[in-house]
Amino acid sequence: AGTLLKPVSCVAMCTGSSTATLDLSAATGTVTLWAGYAAAHPAVGGPVRITETFTLVAPPFSPLSSPPIHLSRDWDCARFASGVQKCESKDSPSFFGCTAPSAECASLPTHLQQTRPPAPPEPPAPPALPPTLPPLSPLPHSPPPLDPRAPPISRPSPNPHSAWMSGKHGIGYRIAGGVHYGITWYDPVDFANNVKDLPVSWVIVGLSSGAFGDRYLAPHPLLTNLSRGSTPKCMWLSKCGVGYERTTFESGDVPLESFPDRDVFDELLTAMEAVGIKVIAYMAAQGPAMLKAGETSAYDYNNRSPYVDSCALCPELTGVVGCACAPSVHLWRKWVRDNYGDDEEPTLHRAYAEVIVGEYAKRYGPRIAGFWFDQGGDADGSLIAASIRQHNPNAAIAYNSGLNNPLRNNNPGIEDYTFGHVTPVQRGKNPPDGCYNYGMVVSAESTNGGWVYNEVSPFIDYSRASDPSTRPNTFTYTVGGEASLAHVFMPVNTAWNSGEIVWNVAQAREWQARVMRAGGAWTWNVARTGCAGCVDTYNQALVDTDDLAFLKQVYDGLPGGPDEVQPPYFYNDTNCDCCSAGASPSIRQWGCQLSTSCERT
Repeated sequence: AGTLLKPVSCVAMCTGSSTATLDLSAATGTVTLWAGYAAAHPAVGGPVRITETFTLVAPPFSPLSSPPIHLSRDWDCARFASGVQKCESKDSPSFFGCTAPSAECASLPTHLQQTRPPAPPEPPAPPALPPTLPPLSPLPHSPPPLDPRAPPISRPSPNPHSAWMSGKHGIGYRIAGGVHYGITWYDPVDFANNVKDLPVSWVIVGLSSGAFGDRYLAPHPLLTNLSRGSTPKCMWLSKCGVGYERTTFESGDVPLESFPDRDVFDELLTAMEAVGIKVIAYMAAQGPAMLKAGETSAYDYNNRSPYVDSCALCPELTGVVGCACAPSVHLWRKWVRDNYGDDEEPTLHRAYAEVIVGEYAKRYGPRIAGFWFDQGGDADGSLIAASIRQHNPNAAIAYNSGLNNPLRNNNPGIEDYTFGHVTPVQRGKNPPDGCYNYGMVVSAESTNGGWVYNEVSPFIDYSRASDPSTRPNTFTYTVGGEASLAHVFMPVNTAWNSGEIVWNVAQAREWQARVMRAGGAWTWNVARTGCAGCVDTYNQALVDTDDLAFLKQVYDGLPGGPDEVQPPYFYNDTNCDCCSAGASPSIRQWGCQLSTSCERT
């Protein structure tokens, strides 16, 4: 079901063995049901038979108030737009209300006449209508106007988990987890008020402490007890009634056990629900074992944290004298050994999926609209997806593992939208607006409605190509198996969460608009305001001021915006910017084609 054609009130179109169900409970006026053939259907490229069987279910209204129902097989009288379909109806003089072939039929190109399917056989008589429905009424010459209160008919989606993201966009940013100055005075309500007027449908916000899996924005029944400092504490005096104010807080160890745990992520969900923006949880799949970064990157390595005494704990945990270990990593591994039998990587993957992801998926349920997992190569995506589906069956899942350019479903059965991670920015060495990332735009435009599949041709990683212009102008997806929504996750700045804006506004508008018009989805990752020891004038919940101004300029050029961009497009794989503010000549590398774009703003 999906196409609304005037002047009929409602149209249901099915292919193959699929079924369309029309809810007539709110219908007014005359309801017309009709069937026939559609030749050269654009979705499949060939003739389509539309089933001529109707089952009417009496809606729950009285006979006196119910609308008249009319059954018709007449494409032409329903004013279907294509001349091919008009010829189909004209070829059958038995069709109600139709006479001789029109002039349009005689003028059809030969190839269309040859591909025209035979006229459909006469359908069996419709089943007797329930006695509660009134007799059939004649087809009116001018059907009544559509009821504006009637809900729109939605097209069936290849993946209902992520269909809500199609043609839409959001923003993402990271918040430090655990006991950290950035989270101690973090107020999600300020963030919600900061972005509520932006035309975004979601925010991707870390449930883990960014790419680090050893700390989180919420308590965990196991980790909170295993690792001192892994869970936020409510010690903001004006918010919690106990603790400190920013101006009186001194860095160093504080009596954490004197303060209650704080569920910042729950506060964030509540704040975003109030402004109608969905939340997608970013999680570091390497987990508390820090499988990708290693324990040297853990928050408590070598006495790095004022809340963990590594020098006292490491000899007991490792048998080696000294401070050079991360107690949080070793305590997690010990718990896994004691409860799962060993701490080999497959076992750590299972424990992460069941104990960490499973706990948060159960706690927040459908309040989390989706997940975006980083470090997919250091986890088991099947186990993660199973844990989520058990408690949140409709969540949209992205999994950072596999080919990103062209976009494809790298993880059938696991992912619902592509992770869309751009070519690594390497702290500015590869500006995100470089030509190596243009292939993701072309990927979305090569799809049918924004959906990508596992099989794509050519199967080459064009993000690594020495010459991005060798990428073809289109990709071919083999439709089959699970579909994933084409989604691009793009940083605004020279680095993912900091740095200077690298984008030319005109190029940003073009690329995002093209992905959205194709049915794909787009997320800008932005920086936050604030820094270590910042005074009250800096609120770490807010989007960086320059980033926010950039977003507003870009959004004005998107579909429906006051400055909506239109083709022909300027920025492609032979003309990428890489020369906006912050992208100095020293970082212009192989992905930047510097023509006249440097003068455009």
